[in-house]
Amino acid sequence: MFKFFYLLCLALGHLVGAPFIFFWSFKEKYRHSLKARFF
Repeated sequence: MFKFFYLLCLALGHLVGAPFIFFWSFKEKYRHSLKARFF
């Protein structure tokens, strides 16, 4: 039972974490490109 719960938490973590990491990396790239463009 505990192992199932652990796997469920892991899956939820990936579902929540993946878009967040993608968004953060996109934001960083966008910020660097803005800096390169304006400065």
